[in-house]
Amino acid sequence: MRNLAKKTQDSTVSIQKMIANLQSGSERAAASMQETLGKAQEGASNVVRAGELLEEIAEGIATISDRNIQVASAAEEQSLVAEEIHRNVDDINSLVIQVSAGAEQTAVTSRELARLAEQQQGLVGRFKVS
Repeated sequence: MRNLAKKTQDSTVSIQKMIANLQSGSERAAASMQETLGKAQEGASNVVRAGELLEEIAEGIATISDRNIQVASAAEEQSLVAEEIHRNVDDINSLVIQVSAGAEQTAVTSRELARLAEQQQGLVGRFKVS
């Protein structure tokens, strides 16, 4: 009987060790699962934040695209204005040439009138009123 009691006690101790090992293993597994859950939640939060950042980036790109369109439109408008100014300068240049030619013609005509006035003065001087 002593032998049976010893075997029973040894078996009981062995079973207690197995139970302790199982409990320890399950506690480690639970802790590991808890840690994994925490990391999964952190990863999910990071994914959500990354999505938010991507939305912000997309909005920024859309804003930049809109501004590029505005700049291109303004540049095109400035180009049209520059062409208009160039045409106006050409028109002014043509008018200046015409005015210059007119002024030269006026000067020639003035000199001719002055010559004719002198000639007429000479003719008037020949007549004597008595």
